[in-house]
Amino acid sequence: MGFREFELTDGVCNWLYHNDINEVHWPPAHIPRSCTIQILSVKRAGEPPKFRITISDGANIIQAVLRDSLNNLVDSGRIRKGAVVSFSCVSSDFLRGKRLVIIHTIDSVLTSEVEKIGDPTFLPPPSSVASGIARDAAMAGSNIPAELNPARTQPSYQSQAGPSRNTQPEPRTRAQVPATGSQASTSRELITVPIASLNSYSANWTIKAKIVSKSDIITSKNLNNLFFVELVDDRRDGRSQSQTTIKAMVVNGVNELHGSMREGQIYYVSGAKLEKVEERYRRPNGHDFNLVFNRGTKLELCADAPPPAPLTYNFVPINSVPQLPTGSTCDILGVLYKCDPVKEQESAKGKFKLRYLTIVDKSRASVRVTLFRGAAEKFEADEEEIIAFKGLEVQDFRGVCLQLSSSSSMTIHPDLTEASDLRGWYDSVGSSQSFHPCSSASASGLRSAGNSPQKQKQRQNPNDVNNTDGDSIGGLSPARPLTIRQVLDEEYLSMPESQSQSAGRYGGGKKGPKFSLQATVVWIDPSRVTYPGCPTCLKKVERKDGSWVCPRKHTSAEPSYRYLMYLKIADPSGEIELQTFDQTGKALLGTSANELEHLRHTPGLLPQFQAILRATCSREFTFECHIDQYDGRTKYVIDQAMPLDYANEAGQLLTLLRSRWATSK
Repeated sequence: MGFREFELTDGVCNWLYHNDINEVHWPPAHIPRSCTIQILSVKRAGEPPKFRITISDGANIIQAVLRDSLNNLVDSGRIRKGAVVSFSCVSSDFLRGKRLVIIHTIDSVLTSEVEKIGDPTFLPPPSSVASGIARDAAMAGSNIPAELNPARTQPSYQSQAGPSRNTQPEPRTRAQVPATGSQASTSRELITVPIASLNSYSANWTIKAKIVSKSDIITSKNLNNLFFVELVDDRRDGRSQSQTTIKAMVVNGVNELHGSMREGQIYYVSGAKLEKVEERYRRPNGHDFNLVFNRGTKLELCADAPPPAPLTYNFVPINSVPQLPTGSTCDILGVLYKCDPVKEQESAKGKFKLRYLTIVDKSRASVRVTLFRGAAEKFEADEEEIIAFKGLEVQDFRGVCLQLSSSSSMTIHPDLTEASDLRGWYDSVGSSQSFHPCSSASASGLRSAGNSPQKQKQRQNPNDVNNTDGDSIGGLSPARPLTIRQVLDEEYLSMPESQSQSAGRYGGGKKGPKFSLQATVVWIDPSRVTYPGCPTCLKKVERKDGSWVCPRKHTSAEPSYRYLMYLKIADPSGEIELQTFDQTGKALLGTSANELEHLRHTPGLLPQFQAILRATCSREFTFECHIDQYDGRTKYVIDQAMPLDYANEAGQLLTLLRSRWATSK
C-alpha cells in the first residue's frame, strides 16, 4: 500500500524530535491536532511493562514510549509492527540527555499491519537541549523570556520551611501570582503541562490545577498526620480538553496547608512525587498516578486567576445506579428525602462518624448516600432540598449504595437548569409519590463473576422474589438473604479460579463473592475465640523472656486480645461454619476480647465466660459475609452481624405482599 492511501502526517516526527512540547504548544499551526503515523517496531521493557516503539511519518523515524494506559492495545495485538494509528495527545522532553516522546492517547487504529510506508530514515540527534528549546520557541511562535533560568526561580510557597531542593523551570502559561496573605507573590511567567501528561518519565513539570475537594486531617498507622486533595486541570489555555483529575496526599506542613488551601482555588504545583495507582484503586476518570506533597514540593496560589469555572456534571438517574460496576463513580442530582443523625462506627483503625442520606429523583428510585467523618458532622441541609453530587463511589453493602469519598464533591442548592427542573417536578408531583430503593445488579444479593448467563437467565423469573429485574421490593430484592443451602450449592455460588488464586487470607487479597444470611447462632467453639495481638500492629504475639513479641519484633508487657472466632449458624435449610474477627466478635458477644479473656482465666469467673457464649447461641442475626480461599480451602468470613430487627422484617414482608410478586400469584 502506498504512502498517500493512509495520509501519514508529513513532518510530525521532525517537529516532535526537535521541540520540548506539551499540550500548550500542541499542535503547531502547520500540523493537524490528530496525526497519523506508522509503528515500525514495538519492544517491551521492565516490570510493570513499558512499551517502546519506533514511529514513522513516511519521511522520518523517531523513538517513542506508550503511556501505561495504552498497554492493553499492545496486549490485544491492535498495536504491533506495521500498524497505522492516529493520536492527538503527545508530549516531548529531554531526559538524561535523550529525546523522550510520549504518546498519551491513541484515537484510532486504522490498520493493524501493513508494509513500511515510504522510505523513512532516522533523524540525526539534536545538538543540545538548549537548541531544542530555542527551536521550540521559534516554531511555536512564543516569546520565551530571557530570564528563563531555573537557578533564578524563587519558590513562593513550600510545604515545609527551608530552601527547596527541587528547582523547576519557568512554566509556560503566562500568569502573575501576586502576594495574598501567607501566599508569596511572583511576577514570572509560568509554563504548565496538562495533568493528563504526567507519567513516570516526567521531570521538571509544573501543573496549574484547581482544588475540587479536600479531606479532613487523618492519622495514618504510623501516627503521621496527612490529608488528601483532588485536583483538576485549570490552565485555561483554550487548547486543553482534558478533564482528568488527580489525587494528592499532603504529608508535610499538614496543619498549615490544610488551613490555607481552599476548595475552588487554583494553584501552581511542582516538585511533587508521582506514585503509581494500583489497578484495583484506579477510577474511570482518574489519573494513573497520585501526587505526594513532600518536602520538595512547591505550591503557589494563582491569585489573579479568573473566577473558577463551574463544575461539569454527567448526571445519571438513580434507577440506573445498580447497573454501574462496584467501585466506579457517578454524578447524582436529587432531592434530600431523609437525613439520618450522625452515628459513630468502630473499625480496625478506630472510631469514625458517618451519616446516611436518602436521595430521590424523577426515576422514582431512592439511594442511600453515606457521608464520613467531617462531611457527616458538618452537613447542614433540610429535607426536600436539592443536592448535586459529583464523583460518588458505587458500593454494594446491604444493597447498592453510594459513598462520598475524599475526591467527591457535594453542592446544596446548585445553580443548574436541571436543579430548577427537579425542584418544579418535586413540588408539583414528586412530593406525593412513593420511591423504591435501588436494586442490586446481581442476583440474590450476590456479586460474583462465576455465574453463567444461563443461570442468570433462569433467575430472571418475574414471579421470583429474588428477581433483580423490575421493581425493587422494599429492599428485599437484592439484599434478601440467601439460604445456607444456596451458599453451599457449588453450582449456585462459585468463585472463578483466577479470583480464587488471588484471594488472600484475612481480606489481604481480593475478596470472593459477597452474600447475606439470616440465621441463628447454634454453636461457638470455646477453644478458638480470641488470640493475643500486638497493641501496635495487631499481629499475633508470643511469650518470650517475660515479654510479648510479635513477628515485627514489637515488644509489650501485655497483649491486646482480639477476636478470631469460629461459630456455626443454622437456618431451615442447613448449617454452616463461619469465621469472624474482632469488630464482628464484639457485636456478637457484646463485650471486648480483653474482657472475655479476663473472665476465662480468672479463678471463679469461668461460668461468666460460658454464660456469655451461651447467651449468644440461639440468637438470630443478619450476617453480611464473603468467601475467602486459603491453602485450597474455602472459608466463609463474616463482615458484619446485625441483630434481627423484627419490626423492620414485618414491614418488609408487608411490602412484599403488596408487590407485583405477590399480586401475580
